[in-house]
Amino acid sequence: MFLKFELIVLFFFGTFILFADPELEVIGSDSFHFDKYPANQDKIASFTIKNSGDETLKIKSIRKTCGCFKPSSNKMELPPNESATIKVEVEAYGIYKSYSKFVFVYSNDPKNPIQKLRVSGNADPLVEVLPQDKVFIGNVSKEQDVVREFLIKPFGKNSVKLKEPKVQSTHELKASITEENGSYRIKVVYDKSRKAGRIKSTIKIPVEEPKGWKDLELTLYGRAKAPVKNE
Repeated sequence: MFLKFELIVLFFFGTFILFADPELEVIGSDSFHFDKYPANQDKIASFTIKNSGDETLKIKSIRKTCGCFKPSSNKMELPPNESATIKVEVEAYGIYKSYSKFVFVYSNDPKNPIQKLRVSGNADPLVEVLPQDKVFIGNVSKEQDVVREFLIKPFGKNSVKLKEPKVQSTHELKASITEENGSYRIKVVYDKSRKAGRIKSTIKIPVEEPKGWKDLELTLYGRAKAPVKNE
C-alpha cells in the first residue's frame, strides 16, 4: 500500500515537472502609439511582460526593425510571477512622418519564443527638402557646369528662419540661400578648377527659428573625371 502511494506521488510530481515551462505574457497592450510630435524629441514606449509560467523566463535578446529604436529590458531573467519593463526609445531625428515598426523579444518560452511589440507614431519634421536632401551629381568632367538647387519648405504650419549655409567639401563650391515666401532656395555652384576624384559635399544650414532644432543638412556626391589627354 505504501509503495502504491509512493508511485502515485512520483507520477504526479513527474507530470508537474514535465509540464513546467516559462510563459511570457504581455500585461496590457502589445502596441504603443505616439500622437503627432516634433521629430527633434526623444520618445519612450513602455511595455510590461510577466512570467506566468512555472519556470524561470529568460530573455535571450531584443531585436528591432528600425535603426531609430533603442530597446532595453530592466530584467533578463524572470522567476515565476515576476514582471519586467521593456522600454523602446525612439531617437530624435531618427524617423519622420507616420511610422509603424516592431521590436521582437526572444525568450525561452517554448510556446511563444518570439513576442512582437509594435511602436507607431507621427514624427513631424521641421521642413521638407526638394528634390531630396541627398543628391548624386554624377560623373562630371572639368568642363561641365555643375549647379544644383534645393527648395526647403516648412512642414505643415511650421514657421522657419534659416541662417547662412556652412560648407564642408572635397571640392570648391559656393552655396547661397534665398528666402521665397517663407521657403528657402539653396543654390550650389561648383568651381570648374576641380581635381579628379570623388566628390563629397555637406552643406549645413543653421536653424535660427524655431529654437531647439539641429542644423539642416544637404549632401551632394559624385565623381570628377580626369581631363581627356589629346594624343
